Amino acid sequence: MLQPDEIYDHNIMTRTWLTANLKLLEAYDRFLESYHIKPDFFCKYREKEILHKNLNAYVAALEKQDILKNAGE
Repeated sequence: MLQPDEIYDHNIMTRTWLTANLKLLEAYDRFLESYHIKPDFFCKYREKEILHKNLNAYVAALEKQDILKNAGE
């Protein structure tokens, strides 16, 4: 929040935001490097997590469909 004697300067705010985010990304890179973690590990993990969730939903839908089909017979 700006103080009464301060003026909002978009360029200063943008530079401040960019600097803060760059520092955060640098810290992230140092963390990954220090533990010898490849950045693509997270992408692969996320892909497998999503695939697992979708497969579970698909199997549940098939089971539900079979239950409904068997109930009708």
